[in-house]
Amino acid sequence: MLVLDPRAVSCARLLPVGAAAIAAGLRFLPPDPEQEEFPRIDMLGVAALAATVLPALLALSLGRSEGWPTWSWACLAASAPGFAAFVLAERRIEVRGGAPLINLHALARRAVSLGLAAQAASVGTY
Repeated sequence: MLVLDPRAVSCARLLPVGAAAIAAGLRFLPPDPEQEEFPRIDMLGVAALAATVLPALLALSLGRSEGWPTWSWACLAASAPGFAAFVLAERRIEVRGGAPLINLHALARRAVSLGLAAQAASVGTY
């Protein structure tokens, strides 16, 4: 008998919803008037962000249940250089006139940075 994990089934049910959302966005959202073609994907930024988020999420997801072993702290420490590489990559792309994944100037605004800090504090209490 085939037994499926309920989380995998739930994820499989969300795939059509995501595909429909992308199709609706492409159909109904207006184009950016300043942009005539699709920007190139910032692959360096994607790689640096993945190198930051993956070890951090792995450590935070599994670390507590495993009793915070050494590897979890190593994963958290490994996220810091990845974050620095991500910020440098985004600045470099922006200086060259490309399209960064995250507009770092938007994060420098006081209202945005305070809102993100408040969100981090509220989520961090769980």
